Amino acid sequence: MIYKIGLSVSGDNFFPESVVNEMVGNFILKSSNRPNDKFENRDGTYNFGNALFWYVKNFATQNYVARYEKYFVDFLEENHSLFIKKGAEDFSFFLEIYFDGGQCNFEILSKDLLSRIANLKVSISISVYVLSEEYIQNWSNEIDVDWSTD
Repeated sequence: MIYKIGLSVSGDNFFPESVVNEMVGNFILKSSNRPNDKFENRDGTYNFGNALFWYVKNFATQNYVARYEKYFVDFLEENHSLFIKKGAEDFSFFLEIYFDGGQCNFEILSKDLLSRIANLKVSISISVYVLSEEYIQNWSNEIDVDWSTD
């Protein structure tokens, strides 16, 4: 099983660029928009700011998922006050799970990690994708090699 997590931070008056130089943690601003940004394919503006953060290791396998999830919780805890101060109002973890079919059982965030974010009012969305066993195995091997240098 392969895991991908993203943290979305948004708010009506949130300007993502205002947090990048002050935030703590080894995270990448993957995408963003400001409240006054115009839509590319239609009239109007977003009317809210949004930032999507990824950890520098974009994916994790079962061998590394506990550490991967902890990095996200640490990042949110360490930067939550900054995000609020800069206009953020909504926090969401977006999880993508990739597996090779059959029954799919997994735990997202341990009870200790969940208790740490309980008061931060963060939602969790999960999407699950089925890929071939060979594809999952090859991809898992690549991810494990990447994490072995962490």
